[in-house]
Amino acid sequence: VSESLDGGWESSKLFMKTGLALIVVGHINFILGAIVHGSILRHLSQPKHGVATEYFSSNILAAASGILSICCGISAIVLSRNLNRKSLRWTLLVMSVASTLLSTACVLSLIAVIIMTVSNKGHTLLAACNFTTAEVRFAHKCPFDPTRIYDTALTLWIPSAFLAVVESVFTVRCFLFSVSLLNLQVLKKKHPRKRVSLARVQ
Repeated sequence: VSESLDGGWESSKLFMKTGLALIVVGHINFILGAIVHGSILRHLSQPKHGVATEYFSSNILAAASGILSICCGISAIVLSRNLNRKSLRWTLLVMSVASTLLSTACVLSLIAVIIMTVSNKGHTLLAACNFTTAEVRFAHKCPFDPTRIYDTALTLWIPSAFLAVVESVFTVRCFLFSVSLLNLQVLKKKHPRKRVSLARVQ
């Protein structure tokens, strides 16, 4: 009995730590997405600017990934307090799968956006201006500071991609934890008679 209690306590602590980590990382990633939208994309939201949809889709994926990671972290914390609830196990399983897929899509999208921006030296970001390089610090025909837009975008996208990778790692852990709990429950239901028979033989 003591071993089972110790194992349950260890599982509870793992769920609690993983859930808290997901909540923190998810909040930071969501905040980064909001900053990207407020400081960069709001200047480029007009159709005449000709900004590629990849920028907006990657930002939406980053924000959605952060929100779903927060929900997955909350599910892990709730499950840590109620390890015997089968419904909570399945909830965490579904949430972790969805969060892992969305975080992976976010990572790939951000990497593609970073590569696209660096390869063309910010030409897509600066489509509203009459020049193609990000080194120009001021132009009367540009509605915003091009250097600030280019540098800020890269400064925010790189940590956001890293946080999305961290989200994927923790959500995979949640998935493995929930699968292990569900498998243990199935094994207990499948082999109760064998344990009784072994006890009688002994």
